[in-house]
Amino acid sequence: MVTGGHNGFSATDKIERYDGNTWKTLENKLTSPRESHCSVAISKTEMIVIGGFGGTTFLTTVEKYESDGLIIKTLQSMAIYRQNPGCTIYNNKLYVAGGIGAGGVLTDVEVYNMETDKWKPINKMNNARAMPALFVQNNRLTVLGGNGAVRSIEYLDENGMWEKSPDPLEKDFEIGVSVEVKCPA
Repeated sequence: MVTGGHNGFSATDKIERYDGNTWKTLENKLTSPRESHCSVAISKTEMIVIGGFGGTTFLTTVEKYESDGLIIKTLQSMAIYRQNPGCTIYNNKLYVAGGIGAGGVLTDVEVYNMETDKWKPINKMNNARAMPALFVQNNRLTVLGGNGAVRSIEYLDENGMWEKSPDPLEKDFEIGVSVEVKCPA
């Protein structure tokens, strides 16, 4: 599924779905136009859409949608607005890191508990990052790249602190997407 985005003129509220053969623009739409947001799948038929820019305002809103584009629920909003954050699910919680907020590129990280419908801030990253890759690697929350820290990598340690990797990326990484895949041995 593809949600929102920018059509060359403004933010959009469109939702598109790929069925394995073709793309279809759904009749159902986002509750408001949004671009530079983040989305995560939470099941085979549900996704969460987070933050972004609504064309005239920055968004803190968080919404859960079904694969037919119907909104299931408006979740608690984030504490701070952010566009271009990284987001992922880790240990059944939603993490949102970095992005661009009121003070520029952010180091802030928030975690959403889906059972309690509550956000809480956790320790800030060492580097400010917009458009970072946020994912789980070796059962550790990992963030890399992004505008502001294009070669650095950080891991969330068992004490909830962000630890810098001694091995930076070989090349700059920003405005990209990362996906974990198993490589042949």
